[in-house]
Amino acid sequence: MLIFVTGGTGFVGTQVVKQLLGEGYQVVGLARSDKAADALTRAGAQVHRGRVEDLESLTSGAKMADAVVHLAMNHENIENRFPEAAREEQNAVRALGEALEGTGKPFVVTTGMPSNGDSDLIETVLGFLPEPLAPRLIVDTIVMSFVDRGVKSMIVRLPPTVHGKGDVIGFIPCHIDIAKRTGVAGYVGEGNAKWSGVNVQDAARLYIIALQKGRAGDRFHAVNRLTSVKEIAEKIGDKLQLPVKSIPKEEAAAHFGPLFGLMQQMDQKVSTELTRKTGWEPIHGNILENMDTVYFD
Repeated sequence: MLIFVTGGTGFVGTQVVKQLLGEGYQVVGLARSDKAADALTRAGAQVHRGRVEDLESLTSGAKMADAVVHLAMNHENIENRFPEAAREEQNAVRALGEALEGTGKPFVVTTGMPSNGDSDLIETVLGFLPEPLAPRLIVDTIVMSFVDRGVKSMIVRLPPTVHGKGDVIGFIPCHIDIAKRTGVAGYVGEGNAKWSGVNVQDAARLYIIALQKGRAGDRFHAVNRLTSVKEIAEKIGDKLQLPVKSIPKEEAAAHFGPLFGLMQQMDQKVSTELTRKTGWEPIHGNILENMDTVYFD
């Protein structure tokens, strides 16, 4: 079975490609550069040259495969170009889905983890995201629209914190860098907002399970546990020997940056009950455990 993977050289995508190959699948990965092509070749995958903005290359890649796993998003300077990146993501998902229309082939798409207010977000609920993140929910509706168009469309929702070895630009490294720069391990308000998180190897495993056990229209939550932003700040403060400090909400954007300051205040209540019924269980440690063994080892 040939799987076309976009984003296969990214932090999560590298693990997905590795596990797909380990399961005996053939993999062809989208490569935007010679460096990405070399990485895919070294991993044992085939190479399909193109970019996530190049809809023709996405279409041709999808049409030659038996299934598509989409992880790519252009994160370059994303804090300053999020609306543009969101539109690119929507266009890419639309093009991939149209290439698979009427085939019944699996189409597994990565999205972020929305919120459901004071209620637990279950896999069957769309949820919501605050501005400027709201456009990412459009991807969910696009993916699900292909269920009625003969595509086995599924979604893997990744939490704000996908952590583990090799993570250099995620929220935990960013949090650590901000603490080093400002001299305090900060959190917003009372610090009660909870982040969902998952180790990258556990997240990658969920894509395999989606391909093997998923049904059209399924959503999967790649979440180990919920951790408060204050707990994360306390861990950073302890490891860096810095004071732990509450940052007023009105100062969050200045202290953390606009996007990270917003993420600090998102309180996520996430259920994984339906996801775990597939047999998926995270085994590679939660946020605080990985901070001990990976980020401060």
